[in-house]
Amino acid sequence: MAESKNGDDLLLGLEGKAMSRWFSRIKTVHISTNTAQSFHSFRVMLSTAMQRANVDELKAAAIVGHKRGNTMTYGYYSDGYALAQLKEAYDLCVEYLIW
Repeated sequence: MAESKNGDDLLLGLEGKAMSRWFSRIKTVHISTNTAQSFHSFRVMLSTAMQRANVDELKAAAIVGHKRGNTMTYGYYSDGYALAQLKEAYDLCVEYLIW
C-alpha cells in the first residue's frame, strides 16, 4: 500500500476527525476501552518517545500527522520524506513507547 502513495498522499486516506474516529474504533476493539486513552494521548506518547530517541523534529511531525511548515525549501518545494525514512525514524523511538 505504501509503495502506491506519492508526495503528500495520506497513507490511510484519512485526516483530522476521520482519523481520530478510525483510531478510536481500532483502540476500543484491540487495545483498551479506557476513554482517557485517545488519539490525542497517543500522539502525545508517540511525540514524547520520538523526542527521547532524538528523532529529527521534522520527521516526528510527519509521523504524527502535522502538516509541513511554510518554509520555502521543505514546505513548498519538497515532496516530503520517503516512507522508508519515516519508518527508520519510528524504529528509533520504539523502546520509549509507554502508554
